Amino acid sequence: MKQYVDYEYYSEAFKGTMPQTSFEGIVVKAGAFIRHITFNRICEPISEDVKDAVCAVSDVIFRDEQYLAETGGKDIRSENNDGYTVTYAAEGKDGMTHEEILEKKMYQAARMYLGHTGLLYLGV
Repeated sequence: MKQYVDYEYYSEAFKGTMPQTSFEGIVVKAGAFIRHITFNRICEPISEDVKDAVCAVSDVIFRDEQYLAETGGKDIRSENNDGYTVTYAAEGKDGMTHEEILEKKMYQAARMYLGHTGLLYLGV
């Protein structure tokens, strides 16, 4: 599977702050998502817009993984420290699952860089 960006680009050009050990696995997921939403229409040479989109999606995935690790994999709906009460959400807002919310966030991050390129165009 083609990797669109390396850690050097992520840290130096994009100014990302994710550790390299986390980046190596996450960038593969981000690249697959970008291929999916662009219908595999990315051509060589890889543009900076595509590289930046992969980096932005990688950051979204990394923040989500950190959040899930901190909350034990459960979305917190409310928390009270008076008697220490935590209420976990079964689903996200408007009935969306966690995965649907994550996909929406990833698409929004990618759209900022790819929206003007025509790569997200659904038509013929």
